[in-house]
Formats: sequence, structure tokens, C-alpha cells
Amino acid sequence: MKKFCLSVGKVCLLAGVTLALLAPSGTQAKAARNGPILFSDYTHIWKVKPDGTGLRKVARKAAWSLHASPNGRQLIYTHGGLFRMPINGGRSVNLLKRYPIVARFAGVDWASWSPNGKKIVFAGSNDTRIYVINANGRGLRYLFGKYRTGLLHPVWSPNGREIAYIDVNRNSSLMTVNLRSGKKRVIYPGDGIAGTPVDFDWHPSGKRIAFYAPYRNWMINSNGTGLRQISPNAAFVSYEDLVFSPDGSEILGRALPVGGLTSELWRLDGFNGAADGGYAESVTGRFGGSAFFPEWAPRAR
Repeated sequence: MKKFCLSVGKVCLLAGVTLALLAPSGTQAKAARNGPILFSDYTHIWKVKPDGTGLRKVARKAAWSLHASPNGRQLIYTHGGLFRMPINGGRSVNLLKRYPIVARFAGVDWASWSPNGKKIVFAGSNDTRIYVINANGRGLRYLFGKYRTGLLHPVWSPNGREIAYIDVNRNSSLMTVNLRSGKKRVIYPGDGIAGTPVDFDWHPSGKRIAFYAPYRNWMINSNGTGLRQISPNAAFVSYEDLVFSPDGSEILGRALPVGGLTSELWRLDGFNGAADGGYAESVTGRFGGSAFFPEWAPRAR
């Protein structure tokens, strides 16, 4: 197995890791129950109940890309590096402390948990390759992608068999890679604007993916068929940073109301969209500031 070094004589990682080693065996776990919603205002991490009550500050941290662990107890976030902390607040652990070259020159664009909570997949923000690391901060591995190939936003599928990601060099196409076979599939061929990634999330069943592509919201089957638009409420152009509720019944999205000054989080009908007979309810309307990087955590177990 070949190695590549991020800096000569410093940090060397195994290249060409067999993807099948990351693919789990067994059946998919049952859908989780809905827990709190977390978000960042770029200076603090906040937590709120889905109905908009119980708002409280979790930590004074500049944080991007919030993701709750499958058991609802831990939170990972990025800000130059990759960090883990208790979901209710507490000491942050720098998961890349053992790999300073990665943290300094690659950074972290996006990170998400494996369904069993044992591993974390992430993309380097400068070299834009895909990496995986154990949740305890050990065992960093280069997964796939070449230097500066433009791979972003990796998210593990609910059954753990695939990873979805954005390929900027394919007009920001939404892709999946099968961890057993290594086969890659174009799920959505992109919006034709290279360098403008779409954001997305898997439905907990693993059967559908909801995503944002300027300037519309869409739902598509995870095999790339059945594309359809899910229209936003008339008061918005579209919702960004889409996140399914843990039980799959709703979607959380970020939007700036027409005439508004702050970016709010909204709960949406998870299948039809607010303009198709569903609903849209504000979660952070009483927050008084802009909310970013939403995450809907499962109830702790």
C-alpha cells in the first residue's frame, strides 16, 4: 500500500485505503427520535427546541459545520481544524492535534459522523481530498481524491455503505461513492456553475436526498432518479443548509425572509415543501440574530 506525505519527513498517511474496510455489515438502525436543534452565529454555539423555545448558549466558540453524533451526546464542528465536544457544552477536543500538518495546510471544509459513531469523514479545505479519522482522534486515513481535486461536503449515508459529496470540477455535481465497490455515481449533474457547491442531506431512510442548488430546493432518490422541486414558502427565494429531522418527518432550512435583515431557521414539511400543502414554522425568529450551520440532533440515548 502506498503512502503520501503532507510534508517531507513530517506526516505520512496511507493512500489507497480499501474503501470496503469502512463499509459496515448488518442492517440499518431504526430512525432516531427528534432532539434539539443546534446552530452557530459565528461566535457562539446555540441550542433550541424544535418549537423555538428553550434557547440557550452552549459554548462561546467560532464554529462551522455542526454535526451531532448518532447517540445525540457529542458534537463535532470545524473552524480551521476539527473539534469534538459534549453536545450540552464542555471542553473541546482537537481531533487533529496529532496531525498538525493536516490542520495547518489542509484545514477542514466539512465533517460528518459514520452511522455507528465510530468514525468521522471530512474534506480538507485547501487540498480538498476526503479523509476519515476515528472519533477519538486517532487513525487518520486519506480516503480518496487527488490533490486540489475539489471534493467537498462529504456525508455518510444512513446505512454506512456510501459517502455523498460535491465534486466542484464536475460543475458542483452531487456524487456518491460505494464503500464496498469504490464505484462513483452522479446523483445530480450540477447547476453549471463550477465552484458553487450545493448543500444537501440524506433522508434517514437513505432513500432520498434533499439539496439546494442556486436558487431552488430539490428532492431526488439516492440512485439519481425521481428529481423534483420542493418549492419554498412564497416569502423566501429558497432554503439553504437543508437538514432532515432525525425521524425524517421534517426538514430544517436556513432562509432570509423578504425584507428581513437576519437569517432564520425554519422547520418545513419534509416531503412536499411549504408551497405544496405543507408548512413553514420559524425556529429562531425570537433569537434576534442570524443563525447558520443548523443541525438537528437525535434525542440523546
